[in-house]
Amino acid sequence: MVDEGTRLDSAEAMEKNTLQNKYTLVWMSKKEIDIEAMRAYMEPILVSNYKTNPEMTLFSKNNTKLTYAYEGQEWYSCF
Repeated sequence: MVDEGTRLDSAEAMEKNTLQNKYTLVWMSKKEIDIEAMRAYMEPILVSNYKTNPEMTLFSKNNTKLTYAYEGQEWYSCF
């Protein structure tokens, strides 16, 4: 578990130097989430983390693109 409401299910190497992270929002369904609001909230946090977190240095030095997909009771991609 990443936190009380988010579980990391997988991280998969994709084509073109991309790593896709898939999460489950364990307490929510798609109907309960405003996807655009979630994107607007999360994207700046994720970008900042990518640029400033020392644990992300390997990814940033290699220009690895990170993508994030979330599922609740049904799968959907937020960004």
